[in-house]
Amino acid sequence: FTVLPRPFIPELPDVAVTHPNCTVERGKLKVRNPQASVKYLLRQNEIVLDSAAVDEFAEVASGEYQVEAKGLRCGLRNKVVVNPKPPRPEKPKVDKLNPSCTAPKGLVRLLNRDNNATYQLIKNGLILPFNSDEASVDSGNYSLVATRGICTNDEWVYIAARPFIPGLAKAQVSQPNCTVATGTIALSETQSNVKYYLSQNDEVK
Repeated sequence: FTVLPRPFIPELPDVAVTHPNCTVERGKLKVRNPQASVKYLLRQNEIVLDSAAVDEFAEVASGEYQVEAKGLRCGLRNKVVVNPKPPRPEKPKVDKLNPSCTAPKGLVRLLNRDNNATYQLIKNGLILPFNSDEASVDSGNYSLVATRGICTNDEWVYIAARPFIPGLAKAQVSQPNCTVATGTIALSETQSNVKYYLSQNDEVK
């Protein structure tokens, strides 16, 4: 009788798992101890999903799997789990109002609040109060950041500077008298780049 040598048994695959993250939908599996002449199979519920040409499986959805190291006759399997993608909040939708002649500050308003997320309004690295769905702000660049768990999403908004407001016009008035039928209005102080109008009942004269 001839007793044959024991068939080759590959090493149990040591698998590194890269899980989905806030911006990547699927995970990745990589065998850290690949062997020559060994084929690596990805199984789920005893079904072979993929056969790696080398030692890596990309674009793996969340779930439980087995990575099998397959020799000519013998194989060993290692169980791995790919976590689900963590939930990411929706990108904030922002409405804004710039300062005006009558309003010294602008307004940032959130239009799509996610009750599972928290929100921060940030300017130059400084976190500003944003407890409701709107905030009164000065001019400048802002980032409205939504956070849910470990994931964030943000939107930038620019609030323009308040328009120039001229100083109150100062005038001297000469009234009509016994010999002069009409009065005169003379500005006592003027500003450059400012136009002056005479109006009566909101009608420019």
